[in-house]
Amino acid sequence: MLLQLDITSVDFSSIESPIDVYDGKMIFLSVPTMLPTNIDFIVWGVSIDKNYKWGDLIKAENILNTLNKNFEEDMDVASINGFGKFSFEDIIAFDIKITPIINNEFIYKNEEVFKISKSWNLDKVGNSFKYSFDSYIYFPFGHCKIDIYSKKRALFQFNLDNVMKYKDFINDSSKQNGYLNLKNLGISNNIWQE
Repeated sequence: MLLQLDITSVDFSSIESPIDVYDGKMIFLSVPTMLPTNIDFIVWGVSIDKNYKWGDLIKAENILNTLNKNFEEDMDVASINGFGKFSFEDIIAFDIKITPIINNEFIYKNEEVFKISKSWNLDKVGNSFKYSFDSYIYFPFGHCKIDIYSKKRALFQFNLDNVMKYKDFINDSSKQNGYLNLKNLGISNNIWQE
């Protein structure tokens, strides 16, 4: 069952956020060449927090019951063992910084860590809301920091059937170190590891 949450003005960097996209998630985003008006992209393995007031975002009791079954009593998070889709409307400004990783190491240029960055309209953010992602990006593979400034709606959609207990997600043998196994996507790890 697909579940869509209105996450407008939700601060992902806050400990009180209902969803966690911090380090260890994999973002699949085609880096734009121009500032997009709207943008959609998918993220693998988003975590969700059981202490959030889900009733504010989800009205149907049966959905809340299904969600609650995927939390362990001693854990505050569950994970989405699959893709979730983020959508942002009326983007005012955009900033992305990628630190590529090859063979499990950052790249150095002139003795400094090499970074790729692009930004638009950071001087015009005004009263827009800032959505921050601090995670990994699929291509070019590496660590990334993304800030999206939007004045309208933000949505997060995921399949409720993919929610699983956090410990089960981390221990899933189809992942490497608890994260997405690239072989499941038909991609060889030899691109980054020799």
